[in-house]
Amino acid sequence: MRRVGRRAWVGAAAALLVPLMACGNGRAVAAGTPGKSITTLAPGLLPSEMLGLAVAHENVSDAVSKFPPTYTDAVSVWSFRSDDLLQATLQVSRFKDPAKLRSRKLRDTLVGQVGGSRAQPIHVGSRTVFLTTGTKQRLSVWFNGRYVFVLAVRDDFRAQRDLLRAAVGIEP
Repeated sequence: MRRVGRRAWVGAAAALLVPLMACGNGRAVAAGTPGKSITTLAPGLLPSEMLGLAVAHENVSDAVSKFPPTYTDAVSVWSFRSDDLLQATLQVSRFKDPAKLRSRKLRDTLVGQVGGSRAQPIHVGSRTVFLTTGTKQRLSVWFNGRYVFVLAVRDDFRAQRDLLRAAVGIEP
């Protein structure tokens, strides 16, 4: 299996950040948070290990700082690795205005921009999770208050559903 280095990983994380940074109309986004002012969430939000995978809080501040103003005011990304092999990433984005994120239209836009296929809703516990796909990965998107979660998992990772169940249980 091919090992994924930090540089390749940062590029993949930035690709997932783009849909969240680009949403909204010009007037609303102009009043948004500039990329250089977007903060990170507490690194301790996730444990250091989940399902036998090493979990690490990744520094995406350089990639985020280059984005135009957005509804998002904080973004963090965690990697899930077995040895040095990247198995999954979890992006958690916090919206400035929780009311905007309650809009079904905005949620549908976000979900539609994340994957390469039409998202299918499923229920994981009490949450609705939208499943879609990317290149050689499965993507899951869900909402919790003012937070958006995007879990990207390698197609060949055997415990995809277990990791999704564990990630959906994370409370910011």
